[in-house]
Amino acid sequence: MDRLADLTTAPDPPDGPVLDWVRRSVLDALAASGVVPVEDGGPVDPARHCVVATREDPTQLRCDAIAETVRPGYLWGEALLRPQEVVAYVRPCTSEASVEGGTPDDLCNG
Repeated sequence: MDRLADLTTAPDPPDGPVLDWVRRSVLDALAASGVVPVEDGGPVDPARHCVVATREDPTQLRCDAIAETVRPGYLWGEALLRPQEVVAYVRPCTSEASVEGGTPDDLCNG
């Protein structure tokens, strides 16, 4: 599923009818097996989400909330097959430090 959009020899564009049919078929097969996609909103839950990037929230009202989904996660019953990969809101950094070489948490928390 994750690599369908990257197909260079696809018979049509990533949002075309053939790949759309393949996506729906895969999701239907997963659903028939009891696997459901996870695309939560709201607060980040480390048990269900993997933060792959951060975005500053100048309002500071959405800190530690999901800004967007990069890749959906998948559940099979109560078992997490893959966590949802997300971009999370964080407080704006007040230091001049760069995130390179560290994590956003190293620089912006506290």
